[in-house]
Amino acid sequence: MVKKHWWKILAVVLLVYTCSYGFYVKVPRLDDRMGESIRNFFFHVPMWFAMMIL
Repeated sequence: MVKKHWWKILAVVLLVYTCSYGFYVKVPRLDDRMGESIRNFFFHVPMWFAMMIL
């Protein structure tokens, strides 16, 4: 079973790692007005680039 679905397991592990890292890492304080919405840029902009490359 693992030989057949290794890529699904890898995808779940990478998603869990990305989500946990995104909430534990310190994001830069670009502007006091933005507050925690900087996390939108932190998660979504790399995702857009990855989607365009794929």
